[in-house]
Amino acid sequence: MRIGTSELVVIFIVALLVLGPEKVPKYAKKAGKFLSSIKVYADKLSEDINDSVVEPLEEVQKPLKKAVEPLKDISKDINKPIKDIKKSVSDIGNPQKRVESITSETDEETENTAEVKEHLSSENEVL
Repeated sequence: MRIGTSELVVIFIVALLVLGPEKVPKYAKKAGKFLSSIKVYADKLSEDINDSVVEPLEEVQKPLKKAVEPLKDISKDINKPIKDIKKSVSDIGNPQKRVESITSETDEETENTAEVKEHLSSENEVL
């Protein structure tokens, strides 16, 4: 909660009317000390919460994140065939898309085979 300038002026005028001009400085000083002590207490409480709750939770999360990483990889491995099956099922009604996907897969396999052959021939030349 923030107090703006206009609210502060209204509070000062009300305090002046209720307390009188002699007591306002005395009570303003007490209110300032009280607010500063509340701020110090709130800062200390925030620091204690951070030390006792937040930091230990972060330390506990680290091994859990490491344990979850392989599960994410497994999930990707499982979802890939499912996506391929869904694509195949959706391509049943459109034979042209199926021919294009088979052609692109065959081209990729041909490129990979050529790379392997080149690699093997270069190794044979070295031997």
